[in-house]
Amino acid sequence: MQTDPSQHISFQRSVGKSLLILSLCLPFVMIGLFVATGAFDAPGNQGDGLIFGLICVVFFGFLGVYGTIRLIRNPRQAIEIGPDGIRDTRISEKIIPWTKIIEITTWSSRGSSMIMLELEPEFEKSLNQSKFYRAYKFANRLVGAKGHCLNPVGYSVSFSDFSNTIAEYASAHHSPAMDD
Repeated sequence: MQTDPSQHISFQRSVGKSLLILSLCLPFVMIGLFVATGAFDAPGNQGDGLIFGLICVVFFGFLGVYGTIRLIRNPRQAIEIGPDGIRDTRISEKIIPWTKIIEITTWSSRGSSMIMLELEPEFEKSLNQSKFYRAYKFANRLVGAKGHCLNPVGYSVSFSDFSNTIAEYASAHHSPAMDD
């Protein structure tokens, strides 16, 4: 993928990929409903399946509904990269300037890779992040992902192209993260 770091580039959400990802919630809701019937309860432990099944239904049901609402409200959502920095509205409405990114790393877990942005602490405090994003960031931190997660899943770009584009722009615009 050829990029020109002096230009803006936008990676659009892929509605097809997003719908595919959202459709994966439905089988887990169905499995949760099946487990909630008690089909897997051991004799004398009635009720355990109900608890685990309902947790599964609530968790995956919430993810599916939340994802569907976000897709309906903003089907053209994009990750924008340009000379000024990166803008991912899932993190904040603000542009994250290259000069405020102190480290760019790749984090992988169970076959899923993400770009992690470590920001200057003063700038990070100025970001107006949603409660949902803060909870998401906290959950990522619990599994070892440090920083702000940029994940192109559901977008019209491969991870390798996405990662290479960020590295090219960060290097061209003198991000402290690219200093040796």
